Amino acid sequence: MLMNFHESRTPGVLFTGFWRYKPSHGAVGALMSAAACILLGRMMLLFFRDEEVTLQKVQQAAALCFLGCLLFYFGTTLFFSFFTGYSTRLSISEDGVRYGNKFYDWRSILWIDGRLTTGAYQLYMQKRRGIFRTKRLLIDDGLSIEQWDRLQKQLKERVVPRCDHLRVGDDAHSVMPQRETPDAPAPEAADVPKS
Repeated sequence: MLMNFHESRTPGVLFTGFWRYKPSHGAVGALMSAAACILLGRMMLLFFRDEEVTLQKVQQAAALCFLGCLLFYFGTTLFFSFFTGYSTRLSISEDGVRYGNKFYDWRSILWIDGRLTTGAYQLYMQKRRGIFRTKRLLIDDGLSIEQWDRLQKQLKERVVPRCDHLRVGDDAHSVMPQRETPDAPAPEAADVPKS
């Protein structure tokens, strides 16, 4: 069985992983492309059916054309990414984080954390600046608890001493924005019989 992520043998690289397009992405892409073709065909019928061209018809045709082209672009991107086996590589090193074609050095990262989703940890990070600061670093199977603990330990030993602003794992919760969650009753309160 191929492992999706591993500790790298390359000096300075702490973790690598991949995110690959799945068959469902290819199917969604094909459906989006088909919907785009229907919209573009509808636009052609709407625009060229009558000899009289009005401003309203031009606006409707432009809106349908824009929506159709957008659907076609995203649909073909998903379909061909699955068909060609395209994958996004994640590499966490002592120098920074590389996800796909983008590289983030540790000075530009505020925190990195793992969140338990569907039985495995997926990585999240937040950049210090920018509009879309929080970034999901998805990999296929996620990390086990042991892998996440090992990665946290390595980051705290090798990277945090050089970048004192960086928060890793549980330390990241002190700088994360808090989410509103409903208060759950305490577990011991559920066992107390009502009188």
